[in-house]
Amino acid sequence: MALSPASQLNRNSGVCGGCGSLCDDIQLSDALSLFEQRVEESPNLCCLGKRWFQSSSKLATCLVDGRETDLETAISNAIELIRGSRMTIMGGLEGLSTTAQQFAWRLADQNRMVVDSGLGYSGRGESLAVQQIGHVTATLGEIAERSDLSLYWFCNPAISHPRHLDRFERKERERITVDSELSETGRISSQFIDLKRQHANAAINVLQGLLADLKMDAVRVQRMTGHAIEHWQQLLKKILSSKYSVIYTHPSSHLEANESDFDSEAEGMARLVRQLNLKTRVVAIALRNDENAIGAENVLAWSSGFPFAINLNRGFPRFFGKEFSFESVLDRKECDLIFLASTAKLNRVWDRWSESAKTHFLSTKKIVLSSIQHSLGGTVAVEIPVSRCGVSCGGDFCRQDNVSIGMPILNPGSVRITPEQVMELLSNRIQRK
Repeated sequence: MALSPASQLNRNSGVCGGCGSLCDDIQLSDALSLFEQRVEESPNLCCLGKRWFQSSSKLATCLVDGRETDLETAISNAIELIRGSRMTIMGGLEGLSTTAQQFAWRLADQNRMVVDSGLGYSGRGESLAVQQIGHVTATLGEIAERSDLSLYWFCNPAISHPRHLDRFERKERERITVDSELSETGRISSQFIDLKRQHANAAINVLQGLLADLKMDAVRVQRMTGHAIEHWQQLLKKILSSKYSVIYTHPSSHLEANESDFDSEAEGMARLVRQLNLKTRVVAIALRNDENAIGAENVLAWSSGFPFAINLNRGFPRFFGKEFSFESVLDRKECDLIFLASTAKLNRVWDRWSESAKTHFLSTKKIVLSSIQHSLGGTVAVEIPVSRCGVSCGGDFCRQDNVSIGMPILNPGSVRITPEQVMELLSNRIQRK
């Protein structure tokens, strides 16, 4: 198999996948020391980056029902499970390189699986808004050089993306934070607007109405948003008077499992940003931290027309919102086999799953490609240790601004079989049958 271009890079700096910023100024020697857990601190690495490098799996042997075995036996057992499955759901694509995600799609399509880009709902509202409305955006480099106003809409990059403010923002830029409580980012902003989470949609609608010069009831605005209409007029004036504004949003991970619709707030924000561009330059960036989920959504969208939660069991792609999402399929107990391409975000989404989804996940047979440490234990039928992109193999990740970043090899000595090689082996063996 041909290696991806990123795997052939010869550079002195590594790329950290700890959040969506993909910081590319990490000294390889420092990152390697963290990976081998010889040091606890390193320059240019935040707490998320340290955790990311240290979480790589040390498993060296394939496992079948908890017993050590060789790769050939593990592949054969995985093929038998896939062939005998009534419905297989594939998830965890966010932990793979873009190339590996393409091989994952091929395997899922070939075997009529249900495939989801991630394990949770984070970022789904933004992805649908892009397809339905469009997206006015820019690279983080352009934003760093040109913008003079940053509006943080229910996000806190000081915690979620610790190096974002230092790397992508000028100190003289005006900052406004809108949140339900005073956050770390709010404390360093020039203005903080206290807005309850449930009033966010109403506030966006008010800004859209003011922008369109609609006559609005001041009493109703006060009741729906908790602020006087003059408050929103002042905010809109600041945005329109700036030469280049950026609105940072938090991905729609605040959705609860029992909500029936995706985040309508993301759609409203997309419409607002599009309207604002009729009068000034405004871009929007969702501060995502779900590794390469953007890359997975891009791959699935180009392959099927849909960015996530795709059902292929009829031989063609079907999409009905979150109907076929990883959690929803588990919650309804519809699948009899789980294919985890990565366990990258399993710990983060576990507490958000329903009890029914958790129970079915634990009781269902699983094929796991393990590149990071996990605690699934004896619930895994087949486990194959694979290289992790940016550590023991190269590849490409999509940054939160949709720019593809090459992830160079950190530790060539720890190279194992790559996820794309495993997917190709499975696909070719099943196809020959």
